[in-house]
Amino acid sequence: MHEIKTVHLISSGFAVVDHSPPVSSTVTKSRHSFDGERIAQRDNVDIISCAAIVVANKELVGNISIGRAIPLMRKVSLLGNALVDGEQQFTGKTVLLGFDDMNIFKGINLKLLAMEHMLKQHPTWQGRVVLVQIANPSRGKGINLDEINREIGESCQRIDKELGRPGYEPIVFIYQSLSISERMAYYSIAECAVVTAVRDGMNLTPYEYIVCKEGVSGAKPGSDLSGPKKNMLVVSEFIGCSPSLSGAIRVNPWNVESTAEAMYEAISLAEREKELQHEKHYRYVSSRDVAFSARSFLQDMERTCVDDFRKRCWGIGLGFGFRVVALDPNFRKLSMDEITSAYCRAKRRAILLDYDGTLMSQNSIIKTPSAQVLSLINTRPGDPKNLVFMVSGKGRDSLSKWFLPCKTLGLSAEHGYFLRTCYELIY
Repeated sequence: MHEIKTVHLISSGFAVVDHSPPVSSTVTKSRHSFDGERIAQRDNVDIISCAAIVVANKELVGNISIGRAIPLMRKVSLLGNALVDGEQQFTGKTVLLGFDDMNIFKGINLKLLAMEHMLKQHPTWQGRVVLVQIANPSRGKGINLDEINREIGESCQRIDKELGRPGYEPIVFIYQSLSISERMAYYSIAECAVVTAVRDGMNLTPYEYIVCKEGVSGAKPGSDLSGPKKNMLVVSEFIGCSPSLSGAIRVNPWNVESTAEAMYEAISLAEREKELQHEKHYRYVSSRDVAFSARSFLQDMERTCVDDFRKRCWGIGLGFGFRVVALDPNFRKLSMDEITSAYCRAKRRAILLDYDGTLMSQNSIIKTPSAQVLSLINTRPGDPKNLVFMVSGKGRDSLSKWFLPCKTLGLSAEHGYFLRTCYELIY
């Protein structure tokens, strides 16, 4: 029988207050699903044991980081052991892991295409590397989801048929919800986690992976978890946690070729580099738990409010046009004499005229400039020192049509995206 591997799941910093009861329930149920005798009979697979430790709410709040909370965690009784069968096909192979919800934003098919491209560009890895893609079934239904399921199914079949061989499938697609203990087991055997979402929020999958790869002290000698701690991450630049993981390889998931090269770089990296990356990542994740985030948020609010308390607030306008303006105590109104003097001394002047809300009322239904506005712009004294632009969020076609009579007026359409000087006819 292969050795039994154990990993600690430290549930702190990731909404532990909300998830503690489900974790304990899942682990306890999973523990009663297996027994020692059954384990001994399985001589063809690796069995991975996940020991889950959950911190009581008051203990978590009272500690700033995971590092300081670990001594207390070890005093908390184990909630149970959960067992997951490790597939025999992973033995001796490098495992890339993807764990995503099944929706249109997670870029699962892009990940599969990148894996295919990597194996074709680096054929020496064929038969040696496996992408395990776990997809949580979607809670909704729709045409988009059906199309995604079809695309992913076709990609998996094509890649396995073209690049696979007896006893080897380059893509292992698991379309089912896994318990927290099963997820931790897959995290523990993965050499690299790959997240290719095209649009996402924070996405804590990389953080969970990092914590699981830290393993547990006192693991059986010779097991994966008793050796050097290492990890590699390939993450999309469109997920919230991407900037915080400086050691991760960031990619644009739409660029399949660059994602494939990033995956190849991750699995080809020297072992010592992987250990250094894990050390850096785990130090960051373990020192920035929920208490650290709450404290930082409050400090930022206090720092921001210090200046606000010093300002004077003034109410301006009536009805829907009412607004509050906060002014610094040292603020003083500009003097017309100073403005006139500075204007006369200037050798070159850039004058920007705002259209919406200035030359034209913000609440006006008719957005076309009046004859009075056009006359005012055309009859102003022509000074070669002046460069006058009309700035607006309107489209260039509308501004060109409206201000066609104003030959000396430059136009800045769509908030500066299109520019046309008074000497040009096109943008």
